[in-house]
Amino acid sequence: VVAAQDLEARLARAEVRRTIHLDKRRLIAGRHGNYVKSVYLTSRRHNVSLHFRAGCAFRLFDAQWLNQALRSAAAMQAATLRRDAILQDRVARLQDAAVRRQQVARTRLRVGVETASAIAQNLAARLHGASRRRSAQFAWVRHCISGRRDHLRARKIQAAHVAKRIAKAAVLDKVNQATKRREGWLERRRAATAARNWYAKVLAHRQQEAREEDAAALAARISDEQEAAAQRREEFTRPLFSELVALRSQRVQHVLHSHHQLLVRLSARKEALAAVRLAEFAHLRARASHAVWLHTQQVTERREHDHVFRQQCVASHAFARLRSAEIRRALAQDAIRVAAEEDRTRGDAARLRVHIHTEELRAFSTFRLIRADEKRALRQADKVSAAIWFRTQGQLARTRNLLREETLRTSSAQAMQEAALRKSIGLTLRARKGFVERAVVATRQNCMRLVLAEKEAATATKLERAAARRQNELVAKQTSARRTLDRVVLSRLERQSTEVVDNAIKTAMQATINLQAESRRFQVLQARQRRARTQTQHATTIARTLKSTRRLAAQSKREAAEGRVEETTKRRNALMAARKRGQSTVSQLQPYAGLQVVGTAITLWPQAAA
Repeated sequence: VVAAQDLEARLARAEVRRTIHLDKRRLIAGRHGNYVKSVYLTSRRHNVSLHFRAGCAFRLFDAQWLNQALRSAAAMQAATLRRDAILQDRVARLQDAAVRRQQVARTRLRVGVETASAIAQNLAARLHGASRRRSAQFAWVRHCISGRRDHLRARKIQAAHVAKRIAKAAVLDKVNQATKRREGWLERRRAATAARNWYAKVLAHRQQEAREEDAAALAARISDEQEAAAQRREEFTRPLFSELVALRSQRVQHVLHSHHQLLVRLSARKEALAAVRLAEFAHLRARASHAVWLHTQQVTERREHDHVFRQQCVASHAFARLRSAEIRRALAQDAIRVAAEEDRTRGDAARLRVHIHTEELRAFSTFRLIRADEKRALRQADKVSAAIWFRTQGQLARTRNLLREETLRTSSAQAMQEAALRKSIGLTLRARKGFVERAVVATRQNCMRLVLAEKEAATATKLERAAARRQNELVAKQTSARRTLDRVVLSRLERQSTEVVDNAIKTAMQATINLQAESRRFQVLQARQRRARTQTQHATTIARTLKSTRRLAAQSKREAAEGRVEETTKRRNALMAARKRGQSTVSQLQPYAGLQVVGTAITLWPQAAA
């Protein structure tokens, strides 16, 4: 658009310069006409008829118009050639500028693609390095956790083995001590039974209750000892479990911290990408608004140019009409001017006749004076010597030759001027009609050439605008394709990075889940082992307790049977001895025979109270 405006300004300035040049040519033609008129008036020295002088005046006017038309046509043709050369130069410059713009656009596109590929490669390398470092960190943490887990498992198994061995030794020690205490208690009981047999018979229910109370106390003591042993085992194993729980919590904190860092990096990357997208959207909006503004400016300039072109066309048409009117007016004025010139020419001719007559008189007087001088010289020569007379005759001859040569030169110059004037008048008469027609045709051709040049300029401007639009569309498409490619690459990289991060998170979560599942399985296995061990210990304790109880019951039954047998034997021996002595055995055969009640009577059996 700026180039088109510059071209229009240059054309306008060329038109102004052409008008000035035509005005100068018209002035030169007018001066030439004045010169021709002066030559014509000089030819008035010969007695030419008035009709011939009038014809010469009209022919002089035709020669002036012809000279003006010829010079105007030549100037217009030269201006047309210069304008065509300027247009061709401007078009070549515009084409070179378009080629340079296309080369610059291609260079910028290539640089942009190379920059985007370099950025993508750098980002891919950084992501690959980050993934490798993250994988190495995860492998190292997994190795540390696995080593610590194996160490804790070995410590736990060793602690369980040691606890089992200590518990077994403690249980065996407790059983031995209980056996010793029970044997001592049985010995003491066996020793006291003989002394308190009578009390056993009387307080059998108390003995049974005391036995039950002792058995309950024994069971309570055994249960207390078992609880104390379990508490000691729990206190021994609590540091291991607390350390394992602390490690698990540390592992959970580490995984959560890693996940939080990954989320922070992912959010930062997403924010950066969102900022890039917002910047791209703002740039696209700015480009769209600039394109709308540029289109508005182009439409406005095109409308203004069309308006100016229409005004120029109208002005050109009006100028042609005005020029024709001016030409007619100029012809009328020239006719008036020719009449005035004829009057002035008549006055000049009269003055010239007077001047010629005066000059003739002066020349005749001069000639008379010269002749008088010659006569005087002759008379003097007659008086002087012959040499002086011959010298005077030679000088007179030279003077006559000079006068003759001057007369011949003047007459030949006048004849040549008259011949040139006659030739000019003849050529004017011959070429008047053709030159006028050629001038009209040339004027029309110039107008048509101007119109065609303006149309060609408008067409060239349209073609340039179309080429500019195509170039802008191509640049926009290339920019859109480049941005689409960058967006696709960025989205692909983002997706790949997201997938890498998700895979890392999933791997960490799966490792954590596996570790937790393994720890839960180990806990379940430990609980089952502990439950089985507890059940086994409880069953063993119950079996041992039942065995001890059965053994005690059998032993007490055996002792009771032995006591009954011994008492029966003693009783039989006493009865036999009493019978041998002849004593009565009825009192001995009755219940509670031989019992002596000392003090207050007591109720022996509950049924006795009834």
